[in-house]
Amino acid sequence: MSHTRVRLESIAPRAWEHPADKAASSVLRGIPGLPEFLRQVGSLTSDRSLRLLWLGSSLRATPLQFPHLHAALLEACRVLDVNPVPEVFVAPGLGLNAMAVGFEKPFLVVSAGLLKELSEDELLAVLGHELAHIKAGHMVYRTVLWLLTNLSLTLAQAAEWVQLPLVAALKDWERKSELSCDRAGVLVCQNPAAARRALIRISYPGHSDHIDEAEVLKQAADYDTSPDVLDSLYKFMNVAQLSHPLLVPRVAELERWCRESTYATILAGNYPRLDGSDDPSASVAQDAQEAYNDWKTTLNSSADAGSQLLGKAVTEAERLLGGMLGK
Repeated sequence: MSHTRVRLESIAPRAWEHPADKAASSVLRGIPGLPEFLRQVGSLTSDRSLRLLWLGSSLRATPLQFPHLHAALLEACRVLDVNPVPEVFVAPGLGLNAMAVGFEKPFLVVSAGLLKELSEDELLAVLGHELAHIKAGHMVYRTVLWLLTNLSLTLAQAAEWVQLPLVAALKDWERKSELSCDRAGVLVCQNPAAARRALIRISYPGHSDHIDEAEVLKQAADYDTSPDVLDSLYKFMNVAQLSHPLLVPRVAELERWCRESTYATILAGNYPRLDGSDDPSASVAQDAQEAYNDWKTTLNSSADAGSQLLGKAVTEAERLLGGMLGK
């Protein structure tokens, strides 16, 4: 590896989680018996079957085979304090993709094209992103919630008015979890520009020389600035069924987070730890409050007409409730 990176010993996923992701995850983790139940249901997909598929179709990275990927994985696990180190397979083909697979013993899959396209720091950002899915428990919750949701929809086809909010909420959480893992990726590579570049390269392989990040961020500002409330509805409809955020605002969101104090604070060693010793008062209610405050801040700072209108409505509602409650 080209330079010494800060090791984030015992770092808890709460450190990098997007507030909306953090609140939803805390609620799920706080339900007695639910994590184990979800793992049992998730095991129906068979880790063994999935691993055998990749074991037979893709090459495993080792010190003697794809050694640069193997070394990058060890570095990413060291920085993010992930143990045990998962296996990583290189899928054939020139497509650019990476994913975490499995439940009880998850592993990573990286496409051969991705290895060819990305620099060392960019690869670390991608590996950190996928490792964060594993460390945060997304593997079980995402897949099993998807199964349970689809089962409930099958049993209640007539209740479409119930289905739509449920699916929309799940998809929104999925998108927020991707933003969380983008943050983990930059914490691993510790090179914000490389982490943003990785997102762009994966979407535009072979064209990195023709893409200007300043223009991308300018475009993100244009996207956020919508003069018509109807545009806000269109934005919601455009992403409602997506599992990942749109590229342009996604790059801007990562740039914003790195620019704020949280990123530097974490690298300085101030972050939530797995033993909870630094944050014993952390609770579901606090996570929900943080998510609400972040949402309100986003609304008030947005140039989107719909977000501004909703932000004003939220402020007015708080004022009225405060008056009623004598606050």
